[in-house]
Parts: sequence; structure tokens; C-alpha cells
Amino acid sequence: DATSSGSLERDQQGTKNLYNYNYWSSPVGTSNTTTNNNTYTVETVLRDGTDPNDPKAINWTGGYDGASGTPISLARNWIYKCQNLNDNYANWEQIRETGDLKPANGFTLKGSGTISADQNYTFIGKPFNGSIEIPIAANYLNLSGNPYASALDANTFISDNLSSTDGTLYFWEHSPTNSSHNISDYEGGYSTRNLIGGIGPVVPNVIDGLGTSSRIPNRFIPVGQGFFINGSTTGGTINFNNNQRAF
Repeated sequence: DATSSGSLERDQQGTKNLYNYNYWSSPVGTSNTTTNNNTYTVETVLRDGTDPNDPKAINWTGGYDGASGTPISLARNWIYKCQNLNDNYANWEQIRETGDLKPANGFTLKGSGTISADQNYTFIGKPFNGSIEIPIAANYLNLSGNPYASALDANTFISDNLSSTDGTLYFWEHSPTNSSHNISDYEGGYSTRNLIGGIGPVVPNVIDGLGTSSRIPNRFIPVGQGFFINGSTTGGTINFNNNQRAF
């Protein structure tokens, strides 16, 4: 309901490692009483969910490391997006916590260093719903993600977008043993998912190695999960819709 004034709270867990990226995609945007699927910033929708019953505003810091505490501190330096720039992987755009993001845009974030097994975050805002479209040029990279507060069926999503993409989703998996902010020292790789199935992480040639990364993507993409899409030889429009959702 576009005129709804309510908001949704959705908890999701991310890495606690100070040096590791998660690729995120918010399931909610800015709340208002007139429109759905609104632009947002990380600062407006993401909270410290260490206590799920009492989400707190995150303390955004200017250094390179996050920190545990009440509330947690996260380094704004590591918040990037990569939206339809060109086919060069290095063309990331730093947006920090105040840069605009659209539904289905992905963004990066590093951990808080909490002593818990992982860091719980709470997304708060107006849930995205219905058809969401984002452009992708021929052979261009796009950091996208599940825009809904429900799982996304990868098979249906890929099938719906075979003409505009190469038919493969790329998931970053940072190794828990990673202990550096230097790209050349990173440990991790990209796992992939297509209509045939999932394949475990492969190391890009710009980083140190795979480390202990081993996860294989399955059919259903979790809430909040970001991933890379590569445009087809013609490009076009990437479409998300409610028929791709799984509850």
C-alpha cells in the first residue's frame, strides 16, 4: 500500500571480521505516505541489531576499523556501490553512509569486531515490493541484490533476465582467516550460481588466496544478500518482481 505510514524491521546477520566485506542489499527504503520503492541511504535504514528488541543508531567512524560496543561502530570508508559503470572491476564508487541507493542496488560493508559469532543488523523502513527495474549495459558489471523482505528464487530471477545478463550470479565470500585491509592480502573468492547449479568460490587474480572460503550458493537468495551481475552482449534491463519471491 503506497499510502502506508508503517515500517518493517528485518534482522539479518553479517560477518563480524573487521577486515571482511559483506555484500548487502536493503529490503527496505525511506518511509513516506505516498510512494513505494524509495531511494535510501545506509544511514537511514541500517541499525545496530545486537539487541533485536532495541535496535540502535550505528556510530559511523572515519577510520578503517569498526569496533564493538553499545552501539557498535562501523567504518564508513568501506561502503561502496558498483552500478553499471563499465566492465572494469576496479570502478567502485565510495558512498559512505550518506550516499543514495536505489532498490536492488548492492553495497559493501565491513564488520564491527564483536565477540559474538556474527553481527546482527536490523533494517528499518518501508519494504520494497512489486516490479523493480535497473539498467545494465552490454558486458557491464552491476552490484545488485535481493531487494525484498523474503527470499529470492535464483532460478526464476535468472530465467527472467537471460536476455540482459550472462545468466550467472556472483557471490563474494571473504575468508574468516582474512586479517588485512590490503586487497593484495585478501583471502576469499567469488562463488557462482546459474541454472545448472552452484559452484564454490574461485580466487580473483588480484588477491592473495582463497583461505578457508568454501560456501556454495543454493537456489534461494537470503534477505539482504548482495551479488554481482554481468550484462549480456546486448545488456538491457534487470527485472525483479514478486513472482521471483519465495516465503
